[in-house]
Amino acid sequence: MPIRPFGDLSDANCQLRQWILEEASKRIHGSTYQTSLSRFAVEQGVLKPLRDCPPEVTTWARVKIQRDSHVQFEKCLYSVPAY
Repeated sequence: MPIRPFGDLSDANCQLRQWILEEASKRIHGSTYQTSLSRFAVEQGVLKPLRDCPPEVTTWARVKIQRDSHVQFEKCLYSVPAY
């Protein structure tokens, strides 16, 4: 969403909803060749509800940045910004 001024959270949510419905949802995705709303209509039936409590997703680890700007964590490679 482009940066816009907003008065409060309600105003920001209103502007975001308007931007999604009028601009973002009409774009054709480069991989699926569908709009986001048409794709959501297809997938909505298989989505599961969120859990009552959010999952704890934070894990801290000390890793080494490799020459190719990747780190390895739990046998998976992740790209990181090059320094």
